[in-house]
Amino acid sequence: MEFLKSYAKELEKMNGTTDNMGMPSQGAQELAQKVNQNEQTGILQKVAGFLNKINPFDNLFPDNRVEDPVSGQKVNPDFLKLLQNRPDLREKFDRTGSIYSDM
Repeated sequence: MEFLKSYAKELEKMNGTTDNMGMPSQGAQELAQKVNQNEQTGILQKVAGFLNKINPFDNLFPDNRVEDPVSGQKVNPDFLKLLQNRPDLREKFDRTGSIYSDM
């Protein structure tokens, strides 16, 4: 984050920060906006990284679901094998979306 700030300072030295009328130049305004956005993005990335580090569920329960070629739903690989080996359950799942009830 500090690199962009130092680079912005160098650009301001070369180009200046005001136009002929004494108003902030368009380039200076855009540069300040980019520096501000970069700082916000950097902070959000640090927070997201911290939250990912303290989230134990990503490591304990990884998402290993696969897509069912018939219904397009994400299902457990073992459940998909069960559906492939049991035509009666496959038909019930396709009809109701569940193998447990006739909803």
